[in-house]
This record gives sequence, C-alpha cells and structure tokens, in this order.
Amino acid sequence: GVLVVRSFVVSVTDGALDLALVTDAASIDANAALKAIKVVAIPPSPTGCANPPAGDLDCDGLPDGADPCPEQTLNMCGGLALATCSAAGGNCGAASEAILYDTGPTGATTACDGFNWAAEAGPNLGNSFAGNVAVDGTSVQNSFGCTNAATEAMLASEAWNNPLVRNYPVAPGKYLVNLLFMEAFQGACDGGPGFRVFDISLEGNLVYGNFDQLAAAIAENPGSDGCGVLVVRSAIVDVFDGSLDISLAASADNAALKAIKVMALSSPTGCENPSAGDVDCDGLADGVDPCPFNALNACDGLAPATCAAAGGNCGSAGDELRYDGGPTGPTTACDGTNWAAETGPNLGNSFAGNVTVDGQSVENIFGCTDVATEAMVMSEAWFNTLVRNYPVANGNYVVDMLFMEAFQGGCDAGVGSRVFDITVEGNLIYDDFDQQAAAIAENPGSDGCGVLVVRSALATVSDGSLDIQLGPASVDNGALKAINVTALP
Repeated sequence: GVLVVRSFVVSVTDGALDLALVTDAASIDANAALKAIKVVAIPPSPTGCANPPAGDLDCDGLPDGADPCPEQTLNMCGGLALATCSAAGGNCGAASEAILYDTGPTGATTACDGFNWAAEAGPNLGNSFAGNVAVDGTSVQNSFGCTNAATEAMLASEAWNNPLVRNYPVAPGKYLVNLLFMEAFQGACDGGPGFRVFDISLEGNLVYGNFDQLAAAIAENPGSDGCGVLVVRSAIVDVFDGSLDISLAASADNAALKAIKVMALSSPTGCENPSAGDVDCDGLADGVDPCPFNALNACDGLAPATCAAAGGNCGSAGDELRYDGGPTGPTTACDGTNWAAETGPNLGNSFAGNVTVDGQSVENIFGCTDVATEAMVMSEAWFNTLVRNYPVANGNYVVDMLFMEAFQGGCDAGVGSRVFDITVEGNLIYDDFDQQAAAIAENPGSDGCGVLVVRSALATVSDGSLDIQLGPASVDNGALKAINVTALP
C-alpha cells in the first residue's frame, strides 16, 4: 500500500510518446501494473522554423540522428559548452574567448537569450553591411526562443565577400559549428531566389553546396518571401591542425554571414604532447583512427567487442573485451567502465607495481582519475613473450593496449630498459616498443615513470580468434596493464 513514483525525461521526435511496461522472466506476476501517469511538457527548445523538413526537427541542416541537440537550433543542450579560442590570432580576439561572434558592424551584442556575441577580430573580415530590410522577428524567436531589437539588429548586419573566410585557433578536436544567415539586402530580396548562392566549406570539405539563404528561408517559413528571415546551418567538423577554417565561396553575387557560434564536442586527447598526425596519442594515424580524439576509442556508433564464447582468455560468452591485465581486477574505472579480471591460459606473471602513478596521464586518457583506476593501470601481466587469445566473431576491431613503466627498477634504468615487439593477428604493429621512451616523448618534463601510454591497432579477424603477442622482448620482458577491444562496423 506504499506509493512509489518513477520519473524520466524523454524526447519525442515522431509525434507519439510511447510507453511500455513489460515484466521479465523472473517476475512472480506475469502482468505489469500502473496506477496513474502524469506527463509534463518541459519548456521546449526552439525548433528553428515554421516548416521543419523531414528528419531535421530544428531546421539547422543536421539530420536528427546526427544532431547532438536535435530540438535546439543553436545547439545549446545538456553537456555541451561553447568552444574557446586556444590563442589570440586568426579571427579570435583573445585566448580562451568563446567562439560566439557577431560578424557584422553592430559589434559586441548581448542577445535576448543572455549570450554575449563578441565583435570579430583579425584579418580577412571582408566587407560589412548593417542591413536595410525589416527583420522577421518570428524567425528569430524560433531559433533563439526570444527576440528583441538588439538581437534583430545583430542578425540583420553581416560580413560579406567572395570568398568570405574565417580561421579560429582551437585545440584539436571535434566541433559543432552554427552559421547564421539572413537575406538582409533589399536588392537581393527583390532579385529573389538565385540572386545569392554560395558553397559552405569547413576544414576544406564542402558541407553545403550551392546554398541559397533566401530559398531556404522560403522553404522553412511558408508564406514568407524569405526576406529578413533567419536561417541556421550547422555542421560537425574534426580539427586536427589547431585551426578551424571556414570558407563561403559564391557562384552568384557574394557570400554573406550574420553570426557564428561554435560548440566543443571533443574527447580526451591522450597525452600532453601529441605527435603530428596522431592527436589522441594512441599510435593510430588520425586518418585511419575510428575515434581520432579519444585514446580509448569510445565514440558514437562504436560498441565494446564481446567474447563469442568461453575459452582462450575470455571468461564467458558475451563478456565485454575490456580486461585488467594485472592482479587488481576486476575494476570499475573512474569513467564507469568495468574492466574484468583476465582468465584462461598463458596469463604470464603478475605485478602490482611499486611506483607513483602520474594521475595527469591517466586523466588525459580516461578523462578522469581515481585511486582504483590508477591501481589498475599500475598493475600488470608480464612475460618475455606475453600472449592473449580472445574468441570473437569474425570482423574488424580496434585494439587498445595500455602500458606504463611501473617497476621502479625499470624506471631507474631508464629508456631502453624494457623493449618488445607488439604483434596483432600475426602482424607486427609496433617494433621495439619502449613504453618509457614513449611516455617521455608524449609528456615533456616527465621521466616516464608511472606515466600511462596507449597503443592501438586495427585488426581483422577471420578465424574466430583475436590473437595478440607482446615479445619476445629484446630487453627484459613484455608487460601489459590492460586491454580494451572495440568492434568496428
């Protein structure tokens, strides 16, 4: 007779709120029971336009399935934050400044939603124009959730040129770019669709070809002539070279841009000093790395690999292939992932480690650190030829191997005291790998002792067994802290 309440937050994108209560096999009663239900509408995010196209509820150009904020045109939702300039230069005013810019002559503006849009800085700003049309306040309200005179003035003013380019110094990572457009020149409004057409490219890649802001405004706002109507186009982009580059190149008239907003989506990079072409420090080149900004290759669309059967070094069928190689296992790491204790033959010798762990190196890779995680990555399996065999379904995998020099004697002896080959599926992936030398290179100022290092490899399994070998070591023994295997599509 005791009342119990369970609540949850859900997003509806198909016009139906669906709820199912299903009993499991262990339930004594075969029926589910519900006393009452109450649904409260959370104040909805703006949808962006009066006529959203199919599959793009917020009218920002990103398909709902790929959109981090599918109900919010300007992509402000839980967990996302504004990107910041990594340094002054390019079109950034100062280091650590939010990339939230008013590109037109109105300058710094506090919009109706409380955000401060800075005046742009730097070279190649193009020409400026304050606009000479009446702004459609409803279109602003749809995207911002509010409107006022200052916001409408900001969105009527623009930078224009052919091409119109922007370059923002940013840390390597994944970003969500919102570009704000409006036809605010009466001559172009009179000319109608086709008067102003341009390509939108980010990081050298064409994102929107032959974009016509007037035609887009008409399509998204039936009954409007498109003049003075706000339109947003968003894109997700990977930046590897420290500069977010945007280019608008016109085939008719000039390109024009009202404002720009950039959100950070990136994951941990893996070390303090990434090598060129490997921003997450996992040994995989950015161009082939399925998760180029995450050393443990956890990103959208990928899932942990699982054991196809018990046997080899798998505990049981269905186990996730995420193992603690040392004697501490099983461990729940600071990021919530569960690392099982290894099983099976050929486990080698174990050692709990006797050094101080560099917590910053752990945080760089896991995005967090705690005592349990540091104990896990310090403990190891070791042997001159250390082997692992995991029964898996045939397919493609990315294998992450975690290393750390955690033996004080090895630390004292320095670089060259432990050297071994790493072979995956019979292919030599890393020749004469020296974990202490790698730790020093990736973390300047460190002696490499107690510093976590990741090396990853792509593998194709065709015989039902993922085979990994460390060694034979040319100096001392091979040693492994933990292993994480991710299934690739």
